[in-house]
Amino acid sequence: MESILAEARTDSLLMLFESAPIGVVVSNEEGGIEMVNACAEAIFGYQRHELLGRSIETLIPQRFRRRHIRHREEYFTAPRARPMGLNMTLMGRRKDGSEFPVEVGLSHLELDGQRLAVSFISDITARVEAEEALRQQASELERRVAERTREIERRQQVAEGLRDVLRVLNTARPLEEILDLIVEQASNLLATDAVAIYRQDDEDGQPRIQAARYANTDRFGNAILSGLSGEFAFQDAGSADSREAQDWRPASQSESQEIGMTHAGRFRSVLAVPLNVKGEVYGSVCLYYRAPRTFSQEEKELAIAFADQAALAIENARLREQVRRSAVAEERNRLA
Repeated sequence: MESILAEARTDSLLMLFESAPIGVVVSNEEGGIEMVNACAEAIFGYQRHELLGRSIETLIPQRFRRRHIRHREEYFTAPRARPMGLNMTLMGRRKDGSEFPVEVGLSHLELDGQRLAVSFISDITARVEAEEALRQQASELERRVAERTREIERRQQVAEGLRDVLRVLNTARPLEEILDLIVEQASNLLATDAVAIYRQDDEDGQPRIQAARYANTDRFGNAILSGLSGEFAFQDAGSADSREAQDWRPASQSESQEIGMTHAGRFRSVLAVPLNVKGEVYGSVCLYYRAPRTFSQEEKELAIAFADQAALAIENARLREQVRRSAVAEERNRLA
């Protein structure tokens, strides 16, 4: 009767072993595999007979096998139930050679005088992928928050810069000083490598520099900017509300002899906006960049805002000059 009960208990344990929803691999002190259950077969892609008698290291990537042999031998000197590779990323190796993350718990037993190690193995690929997706989502959220914060700070800087220029526009400061402030603010807020305000010469119609920042004016002071002077910068482009800043393409080798700032590829991109003073094209604001790039709509709108301010400063200077001349003329007439 006792033998029957013992046999029944053994059968029950074998059924429990076989139906366990986790991979179970039993190995001896030499690392030979003694038993595997159905879940372990499914996890590693082997048939049971292909694993029995083989080394437990068969289920481990090649680069980890030598170290695992050392750990296995150490485990049998003081076997105990514990997780394997705590705070480490453990990898398993399938029959087809593919690798995947695993979670392993260790235990031990003695059967017929033989000490055995029992490995409880879970494929945690889905969990790792979910955790990675969460990390990426958190990272993306942090990036967006940081980007939004920078954008808010930038908009505040833009607003403050424009207010500074507007305050100066309402003063009687010289035109040159106002234009210098405009190019300084444009350079800072649009991160240019150089910026210049050009004026169309009244006599020959060529562009002349009125203000510049971070640029050698001797190199391009009287340059004809190919692609800007004809088609865009000095063509009547309508009101400030309807015009758009346009991107400049690098000139050809033959054109580069006339470009000045862009000579020999010194600057690869230019954002140019015409200056309209009461419907008359006065000149242009040119923003220069050494690297090829495109410009966002916001950057174009900001460039237009600076161009409008420059145009307003020019118009105010013209009006002050007219008032001055009128006052001089009146004084002369009075004295006459």
